[in-house]
Amino acid sequence: MMKRSPEEGGWHPDGAERAEGAAPEAAAEGLPFGDFVKTPVFWLLAGMILLVNTLNMGIQQHLIPYLTDIGHSSTVAANVMGLYLGMTVFGKLVLGSFCDRKGLKAGL
Repeated sequence: MMKRSPEEGGWHPDGAERAEGAAPEAAAEGLPFGDFVKTPVFWLLAGMILLVNTLNMGIQQHLIPYLTDIGHSSTVAANVMGLYLGMTVFGKLVLGSFCDRKGLKAGL
């Protein structure tokens, strides 16, 4: 389940070819799913994903009603929601690009 690099899973960059006469790679050893689920790293990641998604969904569901309740027009509330979602997309693209260049550890 867990690999240290794509090469351990037998994956190579697009267009990369194996050297002539090279033997096929043996199956890479990884951590089986049953063992992976028992690690603290799995539960930390699962917990953080659950927390972040719960908070994000709470903001998305209640932002427009909250803004209209405190006196803003529905147009302003919808614009704020659009800005929020637009910044989410922008952030994902920027962070994804950063992680592609600098690595996942730098992005986290």
